[in-house]
Amino acid sequence: MANERENHQKEKSNYNLFGKFIVEEQERDFVHQITLLDLEKYRDKMIRSKMSPSTINRRMNSVRAFLNWCLKHKYINENPSAHLAKLSCPKTKRVLWTEEEKLQVRELLPSWAQDFWDVFEVTYCRPIEISRVTIGDLDWDNRNLQITSYKGNQITTRDVPLSIHAFEILKTIYFKRCSEGRSKKTDYLLVNSKFNRVSTGLFDEAVRNARNDLG
Repeated sequence: MANERENHQKEKSNYNLFGKFIVEEQERDFVHQITLLDLEKYRDKMIRSKMSPSTINRRMNSVRAFLNWCLKHKYINENPSAHLAKLSCPKTKRVLWTEEEKLQVRELLPSWAQDFWDVFEVTYCRPIEISRVTIGDLDWDNRNLQITSYKGNQITTRDVPLSIHAFEILKTIYFKRCSEGRSKKTDYLLVNSKFNRVSTGLFDEAVRNARNDLG
């Protein structure tokens, strides 16, 4: 059985962030060699690096999902992460901004971030979903926006009805892309200053910088 599993050796890239640790530091060449102790060592390493508990939990969730995938395809007989407890995270107090504060922050954002902000405000979609929107996802006739979501290996799509105001905002951004020579259906609707897809991390950083500038 072990030889059969070894025939399904996984490349380092498939371990994602876990790869460097498990392959290079722990010298585990095959998935079935990963133990609960390995996972605990990986978590402890992140704790020592002063990483926040929520970030550590997210990374461990990625590892858990990868190992669940391996379990589903019978590369392993048991998922060792099933016995790994999550770190407790302090509850973050939710801060609600007034409309005036929102306007102040938006005005300090670069133009590409303002576009992202506007689409987020009028569609109520998650930032990661907005970042994936392409020009082909705009349905002009029915005034809809097609949103793609990923959950594990599953890809789902849904239509988001657009208000007249939301429709005009997206149309303005679309014309902006056309003026830049990006009118193909596969071109992203929202791009950064280098005309690449806007990452949610980059947008968050722009918002934080604007907020800090306002004190």
